[in-house]
Amino acid sequence: MEASVIIPVQNRKETIAEAVKSALSQEANFPFNVLVVDNHSTDGTTAILSHLARKHSRLKHIIPKRVDLGIGGCWNEALREEVCGRYAVQLDSDDLYISASTLQKLVGMLHQGNYAMVIGSYTLVDSSLKEIPRVSSLTTNGTMRTVITMRCALMVWVRHEPSTPI
Repeated sequence: MEASVIIPVQNRKETIAEAVKSALSQEANFPFNVLVVDNHSTDGTTAILSHLARKHSRLKHIIPKRVDLGIGGCWNEALREEVCGRYAVQLDSDDLYISASTLQKLVGMLHQGNYAMVIGSYTLVDSSLKEIPRVSSLTTNGTMRTVITMRCALMVWVRHEPSTPI
């Protein structure tokens, strides 16, 4: 497997299906899968993922044995899976790819150079997919306030096999 989109999740029934569909809809000239590590959700997320995994062979729904894993622990669970690809691509459970070629572009950058990681960016949007401005001014009782919305990084790591030189 060339790449795996890894989605750690806990209790995101409102957003997980769209995040998974966004990952599965990627168009790439290499094989990839989607690994969703479900950290023992209790809100219906698990049922949604089970249903999607039955419909999509490239989706692997992982429920770890441990119940105390955070995002990092879920990442480690996915990286340990035999089906995890050479490139591990981050996607949060409430994120969507901006286009069907995003994964191809990210992995393509790794192919172009001797890189261990590629960092991109994404745009924050509200629930109706309207962009949230980076800086917006609000007036409250005549006082001007500035709200800064940070743009977060999208990262791709090269999964190193002990027997494979980097």
